[in-house]
Amino acid sequence: MSNSITEKKELYSRIEIDCLFLLGAVIFNTMRMIFGYFYQNLYPENFLNFTAHAPFVNRILLPVIWNPFAEFGFSALDLFKFFDIIFTFLLLRELYNVFMLLEKPSACSKICSCVASIVGLLVLGNIYLLDSMQSAYLYPFDIPSIFFLVLCYRLLVERRLLLFVVSFILATLNRESSTIIIGLFFVMYHNRLQPKKFLSILFFLFAIYLALRTSINLVIGKGAPSTMGIMFKVFGIWIANLNLSFLTHYKNCFYLLYKMSFLPLAYVLLAIHKKIPSLHKDIVLVLELYMAMLFFCGIIYEMRCFAEVLMLLYITVVVGFLNAINNKEIDFNLPEINTSAPVLSQLWIFFTRHAQLLIFTGVATGFLILNY
Repeated sequence: MSNSITEKKELYSRIEIDCLFLLGAVIFNTMRMIFGYFYQNLYPENFLNFTAHAPFVNRILLPVIWNPFAEFGFSALDLFKFFDIIFTFLLLRELYNVFMLLEKPSACSKICSCVASIVGLLVLGNIYLLDSMQSAYLYPFDIPSIFFLVLCYRLLVERRLLLFVVSFILATLNRESSTIIIGLFFVMYHNRLQPKKFLSILFFLFAIYLALRTSINLVIGKGAPSTMGIMFKVFGIWIANLNLSFLTHYKNCFYLLYKMSFLPLAYVLLAIHKKIPSLHKDIVLVLELYMAMLFFCGIIYEMRCFAEVLMLLYITVVVGFLNAINNKEIDFNLPEINTSAPVLSQLWIFFTRHAQLLIFTGVATGFLILNY
């Protein structure tokens, strides 16, 4: 009898949480439609009919999902709104699930997880709703890309590798930024799986990514001037040169920090006080590598580029904050570290010791090569 009552309470609690998240998703989508706008020749109809220009036409997951519904008379705009709400709701649910996976439930209760999830959406709102530099553009793939990233993060924590691979494939069909997911797998499992199994999965992820992005670019993009949907020039100008010009103005650097909700500053403060677990420090190094890549193929002042980075950084800061207020280490329960780590693990250890210098040297070298 008591078990039945407990189960009913759990069910009611879950329904209440889902209703709250659904309301948050509807409000977020409504605000996006009010403050956002469609870029020229990139309306929902262009995505639905695969007539958008590269690299946007190469992001095919949402148009493929939309098309069966369009057969029943739903407009492209209605489908955009509906699925944006659905994926925002799913993102909130995934954030909630991630925070509930922390080792000590008492430190991250349902209420705490709900609040942290909603705040995570507000952090995204600072990019998508309150921006005057191109981030308010309405693209159907933005929210799904963040959802798939957080989903893959949770599946890695839960050690559900088969579902992780399936989710990675969907993320790759949605957007080429799924490379960051490969980095997540590497830092979370390079020293936790047997070398043969780890290298097999890592190779498979790279092979799937290259095969899918190249095939899409050739078939859907019709060989448009981009590499797997990744572009390095706009209007004949190297993107790296545009980004360097933007960053040379100190006001822009502060603006960038503000649009990232000062999360990098919060991370640095928590790291100084040793509240960030070692695994999350490795994840942040992956984010730094991804940012270095964005310097060459992502327009920095288009803050949407940072949304996925920002969400992982937000999760890391939440973990560090919980460690600080509880004065003890709270983290996800991952498998024990395998002492017979492969050579790649040793290389990663070397990289972590000299990360900032190596990243800076790599970016500077790439910039010099482009402008030689």
